[in-house]
Amino acid sequence: MFVHVVQSLYRKMDDARLKRRQLIEGAISSADDELKAEQERLERRLKEITEERYALGAVWRSLVEQSGVYAEDKPLPPALKELLEDDPGMTQRIRSILKANAGQEFSPPQIRDMVAETGFNLEGRSNPLSEVHMVLKRLAARTKEHVTAHETEAGTLYKYSRGVAYAVPSRPITRLKKKSALKQST
Repeated sequence: MFVHVVQSLYRKMDDARLKRRQLIEGAISSADDELKAEQERLERRLKEITEERYALGAVWRSLVEQSGVYAEDKPLPPALKELLEDDPGMTQRIRSILKANAGQEFSPPQIRDMVAETGFNLEGRSNPLSEVHMVLKRLAARTKEHVTAHETEAGTLYKYSRGVAYAVPSRPITRLKKKSALKQST
């Protein structure tokens, strides 16, 4: 009789643990879905804002050119100067795409397609994919850019890694134990 009571208590405890686990997993899943939806909304909004910025920059450029308000001797305020700058080049577009999708890996063809989606004109370029490859390799080589390359069977994937990027030395670093060793080698 005592064994049945103990077994019954253990079953109830297991059932309670299972229900608690299911509630926690459900809450995590729900929160994850909400976060993904919010991330997608924010990414769409970022794209809209970027497109609006480029359009506004074009309008401002034409207004400033027509009005002649800002002469050579009168510098532009920094915020207006940034807005009036020409549309960013391929490198800046790729950098922005990777930062906006931090942590996600992309192949060069995917990056090329995303660059085109931002409105960047790829026509007139002999090989835009080659240019994208070159820019990605250059960004990955610079540690301050936080762009990393990952070799796979399908090819190289690139991503923006937030945080500190560390350079991997080409050969092991050796330390001298004594200053006298340095003097002896010279």
